[in-house]
Order: sequence, then C-alpha cells, then structure tokens
Amino acid sequence: MSEEAQYVFVTNTDDEELRVTYAYEPFVFPVGKPVAITEDAARHIFGWGQTDRLPAMVRLGFVHFSSEMDKGLARLDKYLIGSEPQQDRPVPSAVGVVSLPAARRAGGSSPQRAA
Repeated sequence: MSEEAQYVFVTNTDDEELRVTYAYEPFVFPVGKPVAITEDAARHIFGWGQTDRLPAMVRLGFVHFSSEMDKGLARLDKYLIGSEPQQDRPVPSAVGVVSLPAARRAGGSSPQRAA
C-alpha cells in the first residue's frame, strides 16, 4: 500500500524564473505563478520545513561561500510555499496606517528643559 503524495504550492516572487530538476523531472517556477509540487520536492529543492537550508541554497546556486548565507536565505525566502496557491501579493495598502509625527524644524516652539 503506497501513501498518496501531499502537494504544496510554490510562488516565485524573485526577479527571474527558476528552473531545476528533481528526481529526473524538470520543474519551472515562473515569476508570480503558483506551481504545485510534492512536499518531498519542496524539502529537497527549497529546504522547506528543514532547520538547515544550506544544502538547498548550495544546490540552487544561491550560496557559494559561507559569507553569503544571509544573501542566500533572503533569496530563498522569495519562494513562498504553502498549502494554498498565492498569486503575486500586492503592495500592502497604507489605509489605516498612522504615520509618525514629523520632526520639528529649528525655530519652532518645542518644550525645553529647565536648567
């Protein structure tokens, strides 16, 4: 009796299309379009659900030296993985956001400490 494969959706929010091979099968991740892949493929290709994502970053060519870890993680995080397909997310709206008060310019009235 074999287990049925579980699928997740990967949405590429990077600047360019990604092409990889997993289990002798080519995968293409176009920018902004969700792609369904097995959980095993997501773990192997992107390090999804893994504590150590370095092997995935090396396989993808995102990291060549240990000094590039932060850059590699940032790039890997551009691949959104979840149980539901995600389209390109629009820039969040500023409606309802309270802005910080502007700094006072010199010459304005501001409270001063007594000496």
